[in-house]
Amino acid sequence: MLKFKTSFITLFACTILVFLFLDSKAQEPLHGVYKEFYPNGKVKTKGRYFYGKKTGNWYYYTEKKNS
Repeated sequence: MLKFKTSFITLFACTILVFLFLDSKAQEPLHGVYKEFYPNGKVKTKGRYFYGKKTGNWYYYTEKKNS
């Protein structure tokens, strides 16, 4: 019984650590190329982020006139 409790506690602790790691990654500012898509797969928005701030040229496309 003790071995089962130890394994469960270890698994639980590892799960919490993974969750905290993934959650911390989600809070980092955007950096690099950004693209957003319409449900049909065509590009809706594209541009670049530099540590959370939009930089350079940003392009916005309509759903019908889209390359």
